[in-house]
Amino acid sequence: WELQDLRKKGVSVPKFNRVKEALYYGELGKLGEQVKRLLQTVDKSKVHFIIYDDFRDNTKTEYLKVLEFLDIDKWLPSAFEKYNASKGYRNKSLKRILDLVTYIKQKSGLKISLGLGLFGKLKSLNTTFQKRDNIDNTFIIELIKYFSKDVKLLSDLINRDLFNEWGFNK
Repeated sequence: WELQDLRKKGVSVPKFNRVKEALYYGELGKLGEQVKRLLQTVDKSKVHFIIYDDFRDNTKTEYLKVLEFLDIDKWLPSAFEKYNASKGYRNKSLKRILDLVTYIKQKSGLKISLGLGLFGKLKSLNTTFQKRDNIDNTFIIELIKYFSKDVKLLSDLINRDLFNEWGFNK
């Protein structure tokens, strides 16, 4: 987080980083700015906003709202599975090697494969699922200061008081 400004100047960019703009976390996280740009292009009646907290807390209801918005017949899956859970790595050196191989393949355009799925199996075996760490209170305060203006903008754009819902008023 604290390296964003340096990275914009080309300093402290990880050696095998593919997209340096992906390291500008604050800019990427400004949803209000992104929604503003969207609504300058697309009529608001053609956009359905989903707040992650609502989707997490009541997936079925939010899912049904999307079907209704899209004017699609209601259909419910038997369960809503969790995807993209927090991951860790058993061996960080192996992860770095696998990332390096991926980087080299992408940069060189090589389409090398033995057809055994070995690379995917190694990544899978090296991955563990874990509980996310709590964010330090000092950092939460820094994030609130950084994103306050943007959350107010987002709140105005979608007509919902996210500023208070998310505790930015404290």
